[in-house]
Amino acid sequence: MADIWTNVEQDIKALCLPFDMTWELTRRCNLACCHCYNVKDGAEPSLEEIAGIAERLRRAGTLFVTLTGGEVFVRPDIVAVLRIVREAGFAIRIVTNGTLVEEEHIACLKSISLQEIGVSLYGVTAAVHERITGVPGSFEATCRTVQRLREAGLPVHIQSTVLKENFGEYRQIMRLAERWKVPCLIDPIVSPRDDGSRDVLVHRLEASQARRVYEDYFDQAPSPEKSQERFLCEAGRAMGAITAHGDILPCIQLPVAVGNIFHQELVDVWRDAPLLKKLRLADRGDFGACATCSRFALCHVCPGLAFLEDGHIFGPSSTACFTARTLEDYLAAKGDK
Repeated sequence: MADIWTNVEQDIKALCLPFDMTWELTRRCNLACCHCYNVKDGAEPSLEEIAGIAERLRRAGTLFVTLTGGEVFVRPDIVAVLRIVREAGFAIRIVTNGTLVEEEHIACLKSISLQEIGVSLYGVTAAVHERITGVPGSFEATCRTVQRLREAGLPVHIQSTVLKENFGEYRQIMRLAERWKVPCLIDPIVSPRDDGSRDVLVHRLEASQARRVYEDYFDQAPSPEKSQERFLCEAGRAMGAITAHGDILPCIQLPVAVGNIFHQELVDVWRDAPLLKKLRLADRGDFGACATCSRFALCHVCPGLAFLEDGHIFGPSSTACFTARTLEDYLAAKGDK
């Protein structure tokens, strides 16, 4: 079965279908996380607009949708939204802060064959978690939701961005997830806001701290391998995003609109948008100085981070450069030169 799925996935990627889409259901949120990239302008599609978007996604060949915000459960009609999305035939993932999940939501989640739900947790103490979220009581609410989702048999995992504010607890978060018997995703990347503001970068880890987080990841991940081919993510190939304004993006991390789903068919935009064509045809030579970098074979090229951090989709990303250097040093220390 795994081999069959691998072949199907390869065929889908070769066709460049918008197979896996991130979808902003709202830009409202009940928390005020210090590092959030999202512009909280209150944008939120209506139920009728959501039904229209779901139909356009279905016609374009989408299978997986990741529902995000803002905070998806801030919508009073979220149960109706989830039913619309499920009835369109999608496999559903959800990203949430976990503070607004009620019993009716859990019952709905059990009925829609949810693929996974990621809950953001930033510490193992209220003091640390709430220093980041800015809302008293959010730590207890989030922890309670993780436990309730797990008890309901739903595929919940913890996800945590590691910042200066919670660096001292990130390993404890991983151990807490082990005790709870749920997966844990740790991410040290803080990107500029979608509106270009770089004020959130004050929360980014110091180099020595980030190196430690990456080395912990390398120790737990399968042995990293050098590749002679450049790595480019699936942005604009098999994955993309729809914002709460209806803008069609190559990736939620690459806020450059290539069309608008309220006014255009996704299938047409996905086929014809010049930026998407450029991303699909890109090869090593398109990446300027990156192409001749000695660490190119170790680098996970990210057009979104390159755009947000350094202003050029096909240029270097400060974060990607740092990660490649860290991986090179890690492999050298392990004797894989």
